[in-house]
Amino acid sequence: MKKTIASALSAAALMWLGGTAMAQQPCHTAPVWQAPVHDLNSCDSCCSGGFYGSASALWLKPRWDNNLAFTTNTNFADGVNFASNVTSTQFSHDLQFQPRVIAGYESCDGIGGRVRWFRGWWSDSQVGIDPVGPPDGGSSSANPLGLAINSFGSAVAPAAISSASNLRLQTWDLEATKTAKIGGLDLTLAAGSRYLHMTQHYDMHIATPGGDVFVAQALVADHSQNLLGPTAAIEGRLALGGGLALYTAGRVSVLFGDGRQSATSIQYGADFGFGEPVTAQGSSVNRDTVMPVTELEIGAEFSTSMGSSQLFAQGGFVGQVYYGAGNSSRSGNFANESNSNLGLVGFAFTVGVRY
Repeated sequence: MKKTIASALSAAALMWLGGTAMAQQPCHTAPVWQAPVHDLNSCDSCCSGGFYGSASALWLKPRWDNNLAFTTNTNFADGVNFASNVTSTQFSHDLQFQPRVIAGYESCDGIGGRVRWFRGWWSDSQVGIDPVGPPDGGSSSANPLGLAINSFGSAVAPAAISSASNLRLQTWDLEATKTAKIGGLDLTLAAGSRYLHMTQHYDMHIATPGGDVFVAQALVADHSQNLLGPTAAIEGRLALGGGLALYTAGRVSVLFGDGRQSATSIQYGADFGFGEPVTAQGSSVNRDTVMPVTELEIGAEFSTSMGSSQLFAQGGFVGQVYYGAGNSSRSGNFANESNSNLGLVGFAFTVGVRY
């Protein structure tokens, strides 16, 4: 009996010691080639994706190589000497508010997709007074598709000149994204397709209050482009601490599509009634278009956590170039400048949420 009890106690002691020794052994990690087994109760198993979005207010100013409103030619003669002075009046669009919206989804492994929308609308007008009658000079419009109107003043009073321009564009980007973290630097790579619709309009009016020339003239022109092509972007955010960060974003697109341009010049009769035009000329052309587009934005960010999400605000400088977009009339002073580049420059303020 005593031997039986002793044997039982020995067995129990050995089991307890063995269990203690096993408990003190370190956990063994799986070989690097073996897929790790996740504990269902660990935070790794809670990996999930999330939606994100942002809204931006951009103040941008359009700039062209040349965007002519009209030219004025003033002649001077003193009976012996003769001189001519030509001045160009350019459209000068102001900084104007434009919206941008981004919405997307990102999985826990950094792969996702997003939609990006941007809209820009600008307009400007210029007015002037013509020199009083020949040989003192006159004013001339831009020359879209070779059409132009010219004033020759009046012996009674100078002609009134007015010209207007507007620019409208919209872009839609549909992209796949991949994010990665390198130290304190967050990187986002994006690639997809972009659709661009752009229209520009030009018109000029000349009113001559008397004389033996046409009382009123008008030139109306516009051109539009519908383009589609690949786009790619790289974005970076460098954490500085305390919720502060620096950010930058660059983008390149190459767009292909169709363009259409039209122009009409009209001369009205001396009755000043703006009834049936005396003469009218019109021209139009369709063309294939290739337009590279580059964009750069750089600035600072402040972010704060709210539950599992992060709220952020950004402010920075913006520059965009639409190569070969043309100006409002798609023409220049004296030589055709149909491939004039369009630049947008200004700054942006963005608020958004990321999970």
